Amino acid sequence: MKSFIGCEEIIQCYFGQPTLEKGHLTYNLFMEFTPYGSLGDFIRKRPIFEYEARVYTRMLLKGLSRIHRVGVVHCDLKPDNILIFPSSKGDIVKYQVKIADFGLSKTREEVVNAECWDLNFRGTPLYMSPESVMGQIESPLDIWSLGCIVIEMITGIPAWKNIQTSEEVMLKLAFFTEQRMIPNGVSSDCRDFLSKCFMIDPNQRWAADMLLNHPFSCL
Repeated sequence: MKSFIGCEEIIQCYFGQPTLEKGHLTYNLFMEFTPYGSLGDFIRKRPIFEYEARVYTRMLLKGLSRIHRVGVVHCDLKPDNILIFPSSKGDIVKYQVKIADFGLSKTREEVVNAECWDLNFRGTPLYMSPESVMGQIESPLDIWSLGCIVIEMITGIPAWKNIQTSEEVMLKLAFFTEQRMIPNGVSSDCRDFLSKCFMIDPNQRWAADMLLNHPFSCL
């Protein structure tokens, strides 16, 4: 968390403190207070207009850029792990979104030294990328998750809307050979942005810094 100090698109940690709780040593992180809950809570109330989604997407890309720049993969990017704060800039939206919950994140060194069993199936199935199901943990998997979040922001429903169970999602991702269905009714810029997020080959998927210059996220 010290690597993210000063980045307003990532939840800030002020300090940590070890305590003894019921005989167990626990390390507590003292984070900034979230007054408006999560993006997931927000989406469940109503879908977000595309122009709003563009602003929030740019914020998330800035956060991902910082995360990936320091060699970290979040591994569990989803609306419930994105927190909402009041905007301090008076933008066209009144909220600031911040990436939170790094409980499943991995550093580059941890990925290199980890056993295969420790890397498999990290994250929430609805937002996982095809390669992550096979245990490949690299920054492009966060970009796939971002694409899923963009769809959910605009439509109000998860990108895998026709799949009922986590097992179905995992099976489909493990044998994924087609471009993910992009919803109708979105702009051409949005469609193109999503296609860059959902490249099946993670090496061809656009990085956060590249997507910051895409017309969809350029404001």
